[in-house]
Amino acid sequence: MTLKAVVVVFILTLLPTFLCGCARASQQTDLIPVEVGGVGMNSLTQSTAVLLYAESENLVLPIFIGRAEAGAISRYLDGVHTPRPMTHDLISNLMDVFAGQLEGVIVSDFRDSTYFALLIIRRDNEVIRVDARPSDAIAVALKQGAPIEVERKVLEALGYLHDGDEFVPPTHPPVSEEIPPTEWI
Repeated sequence: MTLKAVVVVFILTLLPTFLCGCARASQQTDLIPVEVGGVGMNSLTQSTAVLLYAESENLVLPIFIGRAEAGAISRYLDGVHTPRPMTHDLISNLMDVFAGQLEGVIVSDFRDSTYFALLIIRRDNEVIRVDARPSDAIAVALKQGAPIEVERKVLEALGYLHDGDEFVPPTHPPVSEEIPPTEWI
């Protein structure tokens, strides 16, 4: 098994099926570049997640996503082309038709158990920010070869520190209620 596969399995084994509540995060709003580290499934909960790795911060951000979105992201990571356009291909095609260029994707927030993302599209001299689910935004970014970034406040609140061979859970629980640290992961 590759290191990438081990990382995906390890993170998915430790994470709960759903996060709830709101993340406690710092007020900083700078963006951290991330790479898609992989997509995997937790065999116990049958939940799928995409893992975003911030090399500069040594943090991994897991985002639970649907199986269809996981399949789309996996196809783009593996360079698999479908004979007909899938939804994310359609979005890319529409941007091309309307002379828009995807400048990047930002995972911008986490509220009420939900991650939020933005597609940053440039058309002529206009920058358009489009609200999107992170899974869809990540798939379109992979299709377009656009960068993906995460707001520091989200990454610091919900990212797992990769400390050598171990993953250290977030120092703040991702919920507003007081939960014992042993139940965060």
